[in-house]
Order: sequence, then structure tokens, then C-alpha cells
Amino acid sequence: GDEFALVLIEAGEAEAADVVDRVRGALPLPGDPLLGRLGASFGVAVFQPGDDPDSLLRRADAAMYEDKRARRALA
Repeated sequence: GDEFALVLIEAGEAEAADVVDRVRGALPLPGDPLLGRLGASFGVAVFQPGDDPDSLLRRADAAMYEDKRARRALA
């Protein structure tokens, strides 16, 4: 699957969670007759002192895979 990243400048966890909710809400529901089984998982990582771009992306990627595992467990 494809992966995309959004970079939010000066946003904390609450703002990032709001963006995730808005993006998730804009996606079609699973089983949409036109798009089939489109799904999305999200991972959020907030910059911490000592982070570099690679470590931040690794943490966001790990969070995304955790979201994916949790969503599959519910299905």
C-alpha cells in the first residue's frame, strides 16, 4: 500500500489527533461500492528533544502499524 506523511508545524498531540479524525472522517466507509475495500491507518509522532527527522518518522511509522493491528483485530 501507499504511505503518506503530514507534517504539522507547531502542533501537539491534540491537534494531530484532530487532523487524524478529520482525515479519517473524509474517507469513504469500508465497503463503498465505488472504492471497494479502501482502508487507512494512522500514526502520530510529536517531536521530542533529541529527535531528528528519521527518528520522528520511525515513531510515526510504528504508531501507524499499531493502529493497523488494532483495526484488524476489530474486524
